[in-house]
Amino acid sequence: MLPLPDVVRQIRRGRIQLDLTQADLARESGTSQSLIAKLERNRLNPSYEVVRKVLEALDRLTATQDATAGDLMNTEPLFAEPAEALGKALTRMKEHGFSQLPVVDRGQPVGSISESAILERIEKGADLEALKRQPVRLSMRASFPTVEPHTRKRTLVELLRDHEAVLVVREGRLVGVVTKSDLW
Repeated sequence: MLPLPDVVRQIRRGRIQLDLTQADLARESGTSQSLIAKLERNRLNPSYEVVRKVLEALDRLTATQDATAGDLMNTEPLFAEPAEALGKALTRMKEHGFSQLPVVDRGQPVGSISESAILERIEKGADLEALKRQPVRLSMRASFPTVEPHTRKRTLVELLRDHEAVLVVREGRLVGVVTKSDLW
């Protein structure tokens, strides 16, 4: 094990690299914010148990932060094509329990369809049976955001706050999808 001053520097450096407050690290390690502050200022001679808890928390958080879109993505994403009948896409959504699908044309994301978009059209007077026969492109909305496979989990979390899915692309072509449930 490193000498105590080196361990303390390692803890502070790790906390800062992960963009954590002392309170965040305390919560994650099951200690108190004042203990972390005293530890970082060398005003405390901590027990082995305290140092172990804090270092294990940093290791756990570092591993979580290191995940990328490529690590987390579903590599066999379901999607709809712009020219296919909407009814066919809706059936696929229902079979798999999805409320939305990306729309992909020759490997490239071009839009999305969702249950809410279809419901809006019905509320405006569209006939569901007629909609089902129309091509997906007439009911699609903007595409989900896209990222490269090396995009870090932190970025995915931010994108998924406002979107139902994030598409992972390589050279503009869809290679995977990340949804909120893929984060845990």
